[in-house]
Amino acid sequence: MRHVSIRRRFCAFVALSFLGLFAFSHPAAAAPIRDFEIYPQDPRAYLAMSPDLPLASDTFLEEQHVRFLKFHFLPWDETSRDFLLADASEYPGWQENVAKAPWWEKKDRTLIPRGDVDAIAQNARVPFGSLGLLAVALRDFDLRILPTERAFCYSPASANGKRPFDMLQNSSVKPAEPLLVHHASNDGNWVFVSAGQASGWAKTSCVMPVSRQFADHWRAGPFAVVIRDNLPLFSASGSLLGIAKLGTLLRLSDDGQAVLIPSRTGGRGDFLEEITLPNAAVAPWPLPFTAVNATAVLAQIKDEPYGWGGSQGFRDCSATTRDYFAPFGIWLPRNSKNQSRVGGAIAFPPKSTLKERGEILKKQGTPFSTLIWMPGHIMLYVGTYKDIPVVFHNFWGIAIREKDHESRYVVGRSAFTSLEAGKEISSRIPGRLLGERMQSFNLVLQ
Repeated sequence: MRHVSIRRRFCAFVALSFLGLFAFSHPAAAAPIRDFEIYPQDPRAYLAMSPDLPLASDTFLEEQHVRFLKFHFLPWDETSRDFLLADASEYPGWQENVAKAPWWEKKDRTLIPRGDVDAIAQNARVPFGSLGLLAVALRDFDLRILPTERAFCYSPASANGKRPFDMLQNSSVKPAEPLLVHHASNDGNWVFVSAGQASGWAKTSCVMPVSRQFADHWRAGPFAVVIRDNLPLFSASGSLLGIAKLGTLLRLSDDGQAVLIPSRTGGRGDFLEEITLPNAAVAPWPLPFTAVNATAVLAQIKDEPYGWGGSQGFRDCSATTRDYFAPFGIWLPRNSKNQSRVGGAIAFPPKSTLKERGEILKKQGTPFSTLIWMPGHIMLYVGTYKDIPVVFHNFWGIAIREKDHESRYVVGRSAFTSLEAGKEISSRIPGRLLGERMQSFNLVLQ
């Protein structure tokens, strides 16, 4: 699999997850669609099997756990260093193209001066590869395409300007993720790093170089996984160390009684700090992949605003599916196209109708473990509701015709929908419904 470049407590967990469905909600990003009223937004509505039914064999899942750790710890693997460096070395050419383009500020939609863009690009200091340091993420942070927090957006007057995303946002990193530091910016405020799933620029303050001894100790486990989304991590002194998204992998102490996180608060150099987390917020990793646990995980990430590349602490479509599988020890790559190859893709017949594709999905798809792909988007098949196929996904919007150009009817959230979401919108572009655009599905557990 290619590294994406510029690109015990379970019952309490389930109970609190579903309480959270009604106690908390994210602000809606945009307009509702009819599917939100027709199809239940409670994941339990799609439980058509025994709640405690394992969704895969123990043997298969054990193989997946080994695979997960291999890719999670790829930056600390000596044999992968040249591979990751070669991957990162593709970056300067891409960066050069980005730096040449005109960009607009996100906050006020004004043109960014050419001198500002050139200064940011020069601060990147290419060529790459002079450091090669093992490191770990001290907190959650963004991976950037250029060493700046400044948001670069398309022209408001262009068709792409209808997607007001920060195009320098590549991905996001969770607390305690292993990293390989390739390079530092001219001003020392940024480092270019590879995580297990993506590469990009990180603020130097978010990254801690570690020794091989530290890396080997951390890698040996055992591990705990965060099963409550957006969990604050506090030090023993009460300072906020970061926010852990669902799927964050942390180190258990050797006796399994405490959670450890990397920290600088204990002094200089490598340091692990014990922290206390609520019992229902963390569980021994991996979580058993049962139907009830699958719905409990989905309850944590439903109704989340859309976040391009993980921007603003939210998820996009592929981050949603990736974090859904992570607590169960199943690794997905960052990119939706690469995710569609896990387990092997099954193509829909090219000339099949939406209805025919839905029937194929009902017959061959496995609820809670089948991904559906179309160019630029990925969804999780969760089963049927009144015999209609239902998917869970985080999506920006529905393709519509606005005056003389294509635009989006913005939805901007994660939800359970049919394959015809938005069909009632009068300005939608024919042939662009989800079911009409989907090209393949893959059984992740096959």
